[in-house]
Amino acid sequence: MSLSLPSFILSPFVYSTVNAIGRQMLVRWPCLYDGLCFPAHPRDIMREQMFSHKLSRYSRNALPLFSHKLSHYSRTTTANEERYPHMSTRKQPPKLEEPVIPDDSLLAEVELLQIRSDDRYAKALIRDCTLDEIHATRVSFEKTVLRSVTFAEASLTGLELTDVRFEKCDLSNMDLSGAILHRVEFSRCKMLGVNLSDATIRNVVFEGCLADYAAIRFADLKQVEFRDCSLNHSDFSYSKFKSFELHRNRMDHAQFSATDLSGIDLSDNEFDGLSVDAESLRGCIISREQAYIFANLFGLVVKD
Repeated sequence: MSLSLPSFILSPFVYSTVNAIGRQMLVRWPCLYDGLCFPAHPRDIMREQMFSHKLSRYSRNALPLFSHKLSHYSRTTTANEERYPHMSTRKQPPKLEEPVIPDDSLLAEVELLQIRSDDRYAKALIRDCTLDEIHATRVSFEKTVLRSVTFAEASLTGLELTDVRFEKCDLSNMDLSGAILHRVEFSRCKMLGVNLSDATIRNVVFEGCLADYAAIRFADLKQVEFRDCSLNHSDFSYSKFKSFELHRNRMDHAQFSATDLSGIDLSDNEFDGLSVDAESLRGCIISREQAYIFANLFGLVVKD
């Protein structure tokens, strides 16, 4: 026989008191009070029903939905990383910063005849001129475009360039040792034998440049890209690379002695040989065809 007390006559205080006493009695003497139950308060019954309803809805709908989303994510992660790089969980290389230069119409056209030490040029357009035997130090250019300018046997050691673009300029045999370059573009420039030793180079692009025999020794290069350039016999020995990229360059017998090439992709560049030691080459990315070149370089015999 089950004894039940009407719930509508129980005030919250009486309900809680009776319910607490009843629970203790049931715990202590379960055999004597088998079948005796103390009703829950109507408010608690309603809460329990609502919770059970929500839980059942979650178990029926949420879990299949979660499984569907998880499987969809696993199928489309690679596609999303390609379409939306910012969604990728993979570590992305830092983006190369482009020069911030006003339009030509907003630049002051300067007729450059002579450069002296400590000269400063800003928001200038310099074009179609030849500077012979310039020797100066600590010269700076900022937010400037140099177009079809020839520096014949010039020396601008310690040069500072910020937001500068060189277009079809001739910098052959120019001494730029110790220069500081930040957000600079060299487009289709002639740079045979240019000296950038001990330079600090940040966010710089060399595109379509003729830079054979360039000396870039002991330099610090970060976020730098050479693409479609000729770098035959160029010298990068003892330089430091970070986010350094080489694409579609011709670089026969370029020197990378004592230079860490780990993580640098050489696979789409062309060369018949490089001057590099085995330790510097560790971790470098090369193509299958280039593997035979390096095998011959280190005296290995590849057996088909």
